[in-house]
Amino acid sequence: MLLYDLHHIAFEVWSIGVLHKELAADYCARVRGTAVDLPALPIQYADYAAWQRERISGALLENNSGTGGGSSTVSNRWTSRRITHGRRARRTAVGDGRLSFPPS
Repeated sequence: MLLYDLHHIAFEVWSIGVLHKELAADYCARVRGTAVDLPALPIQYADYAAWQRERISGALLENNSGTGGGSSTVSNRWTSRRITHGRRARRTAVGDGRLSFPPS
């Protein structure tokens, strides 16, 4: 028996179908004592990342990376928050009940 838990962001319906097909192929090959014969992937994640970096180059990349000095609404909204209270000397699982969000 194989049990796995997948998050919906990492796997959508198409990806789960691919996973099931490849697991079944691997299982059948192991039962027969042969090597699994899966086709080579036409693209790797590194290829996609390189394509994406080329696509969003220059000022757009600087604004979205948070390192180029640009002003990204999302990154500045949360990274510029100041802590208004000191940290506890010892880590605990008890919260102090103070939680606030900036006005939208």
